[in-house]
Amino acid sequence: MGVSVAHLDRSEISSYSIEIRKIIEDRSNSKLLILDMGGYFSECLGLIAKDLDGDLCGIIEDTENGLRRYQKLPSLSAPLYTVADSSLKRSENILVGLSMLEGVQKVIERNAINNPTATYGLIGFGRIGEEISHLLRRRKADFMVFDENPIKVIHARSLGYRVATKRNLLALSDIILSATGGQSLDDSNLRDIKNGAIIASITSSDDEFGFSEGTYRSFEPYGHLLDRMKSGNRQVFLINGGNAVNFAVDPNIGASISILHGEIIVALWLLATSNADDAGKINRVTQRDREEIASEWVEVFAAEAVDK
Repeated sequence: MGVSVAHLDRSEISSYSIEIRKIIEDRSNSKLLILDMGGYFSECLGLIAKDLDGDLCGIIEDTENGLRRYQKLPSLSAPLYTVADSSLKRSENILVGLSMLEGVQKVIERNAINNPTATYGLIGFGRIGEEISHLLRRRKADFMVFDENPIKVIHARSLGYRVATKRNLLALSDIILSATGGQSLDDSNLRDIKNGAIIASITSSDDEFGFSEGTYRSFEPYGHLLDRMKSGNRQVFLINGGNAVNFAVDPNIGASISILHGEIIVALWLLATSNADDAGKINRVTQRDREEIASEWVEVFAAEAVDK
């Protein structure tokens, strides 16, 4: 069975673009399957399903933020599989958190900013935020945590992490790591941010921040992947325009991501062979399938590491 793959960037996805319509028109009666990373097809899913008239096999969503976007829809026009909350995703979360920390460090070093005793402020104690906290603890870094969700605050405290209000975190942190996917900072927070602080995001700027266009324009290029907003004697730095620092510095997060890719392939097969549940339901690969994927990964990659 031949398979054609079309790659679209975000500017071609959020609306029912010419590029999407062309894919539908040129498909030669083939069925279509969407692999999404961020929920960007959610805005035009209804139109796509309508024009495909039953030929949309379904959607696979990779991220928690994307899953939330699909969950906000009144109804789903096609079957959806998510791997966002998979038990196999933790290894990826660890590597994403690690790549964020290393990315920030590389930007700081590249721009000759020296602050060995920097205090980190982590906004967001979700799956990736928690892994970042573990990494910071192992590095013996000084850091504090904030989350809007009181349940996550209790969880952070139970693990022995220092929890702060958002205002205090912003006022005391030299490096602010934002990992919420939910517009954690906006213009009203700028006055609270410590002078000279560096802000970094784990995802796209429009998902992570609610800054106005005027605020973004006030940031001017300062150095490698670093912009600066200056007002009088105060200055605030923003890495990579507020977009994910990890992929800008080093997009390769190692073989462990293959575990999740294995689950995505299983979901692709289930959708392509019509083994998915009804269109209005969010589906997940079974735990048994996940265990088989993990077993295959261990056989290939763990054995490879031992051989080396």
